[in-house]
Amino acid sequence: MLGALIFVTVYTVLWSKPLKKRAALFIIATLILTIPPLGIMGWLSPLTAVGMILPKTGFIGLALCLIFFYAVIILQGKARLSLIALPAILSLNLLFIPIENTPENISGVNTHVTFEVGSENLGARLEMVNIAEEFISDTKSNYIVFPESALGTFDSPHIVFWSHYAKEYDKTILAGTEYIEGGKRYNAIAIIPPDRPLEIAYIQRQPVPFAMWRPFSEISTTATFFENEILITENNAVAFLICYEQLLVWPYIQNYMSGADTFVGISNFWFARETTVPRLQNNAVISWSRLFGVKHVTSMNL
Repeated sequence: MLGALIFVTVYTVLWSKPLKKRAALFIIATLILTIPPLGIMGWLSPLTAVGMILPKTGFIGLALCLIFFYAVIILQGKARLSLIALPAILSLNLLFIPIENTPENISGVNTHVTFEVGSENLGARLEMVNIAEEFISDTKSNYIVFPESALGTFDSPHIVFWSHYAKEYDKTILAGTEYIEGGKRYNAIAIIPPDRPLEIAYIQRQPVPFAMWRPFSEISTTATFFENEILITENNAVAFLICYEQLLVWPYIQNYMSGADTFVGISNFWFARETTVPRLQNNAVISWSRLFGVKHVTSMNL
């Protein structure tokens, strides 16, 4: 609700009656809502759709989208209708450019495990372990991605099973975990290689505001903002997005500018499996991957 209020407020404050000024302020408002601090709440930007309309155009595509917004506002009548029809025509590329573009050596696992608020969820963790063994033993990919929170805490005793599967089947596992260091709590992705101990591969830059990230509370998941780690595999430079980050703009741009050629997104939707949120996040990952011409992998617990 607060995110929607901020979104509407920015566009309302930056509204003007003269068309050219209104168009320019609309562009400014859109950009303001893509970067922190307001970009932290500015999820589901209209820029997210650009990848579906103008795939593999990168920053040029984003610029063209903003120019399109400007033109739609300042033009009237038939000219405006023509511009509105343009995305529909460009969208025909969906028939010729495949939406799915996944790397051959990285696989994402979707699970259906129920968690409970306020519980250590030992049953859910053990269910994840059983799913992991079944999938790891059956896949040909060298890297296997599991959902957010799949491992539980970074020092959980049952992680020994994950390490055993990685070694036995000679696979590298990437899975969500809760990491505590220096009294601070982080939402992270651990990497479990077959030949060495597990370590943290990525720490979430932007947890969900207020639900997880409470900057003035002792009970908070820490935000690292622009700290970003790229994982180099045999064939890919992998950048990560955990849950809420997939709905924002700046994490994708930062990932791409860091040299990533693969976006990996993990989520845990057990509390929202009956809503449209899982589909929205998945489509956002696909669209931004298409825009920058990179591969993508997702792993969700639904």
